[in-house]
Amino acid sequence: MSVNALTTQIDRYHDKLLNLCSNLIQCQSAHPEGRTVECVEVIREYCDRVGINTTNHTKDPNKPNIVAHI
Repeated sequence: MSVNALTTQIDRYHDKLLNLCSNLIQCQSAHPEGRTVECVEVIREYCDRVGINTTNHTKDPNKPNIVAHI
């Protein structure tokens, strides 16, 4: 994807990107605990809304990882 095409997409989805980033920033994920549960849930909900399949991988229940299949 060219820089111009990427810039066009960012401009097109500006408000949605800001909303997603705002929701992620509000998640409680500070160290030393480093819990990612809330962040993963925000990302999963977003992906569900836009039709992106995800899977979670968890060794520590407080620190799941999410993979988006695009």
